[in-house]
Amino acid sequence: FMASMWVLTPVPVAVTALVPLVMFPLMGIMNGRDVARQYFSDTHFIFIGSFFLADGLQRVNLHRRISIKLLSVLGLKPFWLLFGFCISTFLLSTCLSNTATTIMLMPLTVSVVDWME
Repeated sequence: FMASMWVLTPVPVAVTALVPLVMFPLMGIMNGRDVARQYFSDTHFIFIGSFFLADGLQRVNLHRRISIKLLSVLGLKPFWLLFGFCISTFLLSTCLSNTATTIMLMPLTVSVVDWME
C-alpha cells in the first residue's frame, strides 16, 4: 500500500510519509508512542533545524554575500578557494553541528560556482 502511494503519488509524498504515524496505531501494528519515537528522534530534529538554517541563509542572500566576499578576498585560484572553504567550514563548525555546517555550505558552494561561470 505504502509503496504504491510513493510511486503513484495520489497525495503529496510528505503526506504519504506521515500515513504510518496515523495508521499503525489504528491498525494495531505498533503502539502510538513507539511510532512517534521513530518519527521524532533527535537526529531528525538536527536535520530539520539545519535545513531551516540553510533556508534562512538563502532567503536573506547571505550565501551570495559570503561567496562574493570570499572571491574578492581570495581570488579565483583553486588553492585559495579551497583554503577559504576550509577556513569558513572550520569557523562555522566551531559553533554549529557538522550537519548544519554541511547543509549551510551547500548554497555557498553553488553560489561560488555560479559566480565563477
